[in-house]
Amino acid sequence: MELPITRPTYISYGDELDFNKFLEKLARKKHNGFIRVTHASSEGHILIKDGIPVAASYDRYMKSKAMEKILEIINKMDTIIELFEVRESQIDYIIDINKVYKLEPTPPKVEKPTTTTEEKERPKITPVKEKPTTTTEEIPTEPETPEITEETEKIEKPLNREEVMKKYGLKDIDEEEVEKVLENYKGGAITTIDIERVELTLMNKIKKSIIGIPDIKSVEVMVFLENLPELEGDIKVLIERESKGLLSRLMGGAMKEEELKEHVNDLIEMEIKRTFRGYPKIIENFNVNIEIH
Repeated sequence: MELPITRPTYISYGDELDFNKFLEKLARKKHNGFIRVTHASSEGHILIKDGIPVAASYDRYMKSKAMEKILEIINKMDTIIELFEVRESQIDYIIDINKVYKLEPTPPKVEKPTTTTEEKERPKITPVKEKPTTTTEEIPTEPETPEITEETEKIEKPLNREEVMKKYGLKDIDEEEVEKVLENYKGGAITTIDIERVELTLMNKIKKSIIGIPDIKSVEVMVFLENLPELEGDIKVLIERESKGLLSRLMGGAMKEEELKEHVNDLIEMEIKRTFRGYPKIIENFNVNIEIH
């Protein structure tokens, strides 16, 4: 899964935690976030919205099969369970970019009607056979295939990055207003603007800096900030590279992975320092994680 791994709010070993009660507690609190489960070299995640598990992964397993694998090792003494929080405004975005792991909704159980004593004692009525009437035999028709309209295609077609950004309003921000506040930042908590607008501004600025690098097919940027006692946060960057031929690689036409990571990290630092011109040392308050695929 693509998740913002920051600082966990809770950590426990599997044999020290009643996992069912733990999930019940998260349900009561309507928790938004995810659980990371680590066992030996295997790692799994359960994404949670309003206290309800909505997606799961474990190694190469997805959805309900991943949940089964997690439950098999969840109570073992060498299993580590970590809980992470995600803002309510960001949980739908994270679900969207991880929709391949979404759990199927569980259908409600339908209980069979019980037979009452009165019904048991009631005598059976044998139906009277009627003489068959001559009717014209109807030729069974095949069920109609539902018409695929433009609206249906919109629903079923997976959203790309730009559509997700538009769907959740990630571009509908006044960056100039935010930038003025950030240019004059001198430390402490920001109280004059919504912190989520700062996250979105940084997200857009960092992506614009990285996307211009040759050899990059797509970039995902997630920014998660804490505003107390002063501004700090985590930046996660997911990069998908263009596939290059053997000849191009031999001729040095593309940067090596470590070189690319260093270059991206330098761009992020430059963008943060440029944004917080009056407080460049804020770069020390950010944790940057870069993944390249």
